[in-house]
Amino acid sequence: MDRTDVAIAGQGARRICARQVRELIVTASRAFARQRALGMTDAGETFDAWRKAQLWDAVREDSFRALTQGRFAEALARFAELAGGARHADPAGADRERRARWRLDRLLADPALNGRFGGEAGARAYAGALFAKIHRTSYADADARQIWQVFYTLNGRKGKEAK
Repeated sequence: MDRTDVAIAGQGARRICARQVRELIVTASRAFARQRALGMTDAGETFDAWRKAQLWDAVREDSFRALTQGRFAEALARFAELAGGARHADPAGADRERRARWRLDRLLADPALNGRFGGEAGARAYAGALFAKIHRTSYADADARQIWQVFYTLNGRKGKEAK
């Protein structure tokens, strides 16, 4: 396992935040109302019992607060689908990319890196050149692994003297 794999796994190991718990509860509530209207729930089943059963089926957890960042997208996709939304091809992959982009964006906003590349615009342009030259892709089309590799390249060059 190289450091890119470790970074991807590490970003997914953190517990979800309160905002994400609220998002899950709202989506699960919509899903429960829809499933109840369709007659897909038991007559006496409560919302809490239903959502815990659905969460267990989706990600093998029994509480929203026990979810990690790596499982959040799967759980949210399950409840969104039950609420009538479209099924997503790979919600976990998209979530890994979202977390990697968040970390790269924080690095690109770092004053130590910005001073090296002439501001945030220069750092973003350099990151774009790395995506194009190394991975033959763009920031928008890169997967999580490519984003982490550009992150490590930029982070390594952050403290070095310009030649």
